[in-house]
Amino acid sequence: MMFKDQQKRHVHNVAATADKVSGISSVASITTGGDWESNSKRQTIDAFKGIIAPSMEEVSDEIDPGRFGWSSHFETLLANALVEQQFFDAKQGFYTLSPVGRKFDDSAFDKVAKTLTAIANMGSNHTGYVAVGVADNQTASERVQELDGVSPVVYRGFHIVGLEREAELHGTDLNSYWTWLVQKLGSHPDLPEDFRKALARDSRIISYKGLAVGLLKVSGVEAPVFFKGEIYERAGSETPKVANNDYMRIFSRFQR
Repeated sequence: MMFKDQQKRHVHNVAATADKVSGISSVASITTGGDWESNSKRQTIDAFKGIIAPSMEEVSDEIDPGRFGWSSHFETLLANALVEQQFFDAKQGFYTLSPVGRKFDDSAFDKVAKTLTAIANMGSNHTGYVAVGVADNQTASERVQELDGVSPVVYRGFHIVGLEREAELHGTDLNSYWTWLVQKLGSHPDLPEDFRKALARDSRIISYKGLAVGLLKVSGVEAPVFFKGEIYERAGSETPKVANNDYMRIFSRFQR
């Protein structure tokens, strides 16, 4: 909900706000007869602001489709992904889906790292995500269900399969596996140091309907981000390499 006040705040908890304003009549001082005195009006407005204040948060100039919360607004990210594919990608996980010899796929991990740089290269005032533990097609979802016994949660064509199963394959608990993933990303040799540190700092794990999902967040970079000496960008759901003679187009996105 994008209700804003003059102090540049907006509602971040719709349910709590609705609950609080349901009893607003008990503090309202509205006179009848069409003549509402200014003092009475101000008292009512101030009372209303006080009631909803805990449900408000500061508005950021940054364009971030997920900033109103995490688990409760995960669906917002998925819904936005249908029309803003360049700012979102989904990955079922990093372990192979072969029936035998399942192992951590470093090439898949590198692909996600490359995608994160491509999202960053869309401009400094945008925020994007890669969701890990979310299959973007039914084939991968069915494969996970067959191999790991997970019952996917489906929303807007995305199949949430979670990360608990990968933690088990990794031989550890969920928190330890996620910490390992974030540390691996934070030390990736093909990512700029500041960028990878920001990724490690801003990424988090959430619970969605009983399944753990990792959200890798890209936000507020000040210049194009290279991956293995190349610049990539997002074109819909694809991640093409930018030709050297087209670099100025990418750099222009970061001019203030």
